[in-house]
Amino acid sequence: MGKYLDYRLKQVAELKQITIWTARSWRDSGSKKWYEALAAVERENEKRKLKGLPQLGCFH
Repeated sequence: MGKYLDYRLKQVAELKQITIWTARSWRDSGSKKWYEALAAVERENEKRKLKGLPQLGCFH
């Protein structure tokens, strides 16, 4: 079994086109990049919701 994967890691990695490892590093270090990426994910998901598209990191 793999480690528990925070769904936000996948969303940030998908949006920023980085690896899960890099996203995890940003999160664990408390980097400003992590918080900016989370805000960007929220904005992108709102846009997708209005267009009727699946959210980032979803398998639908």
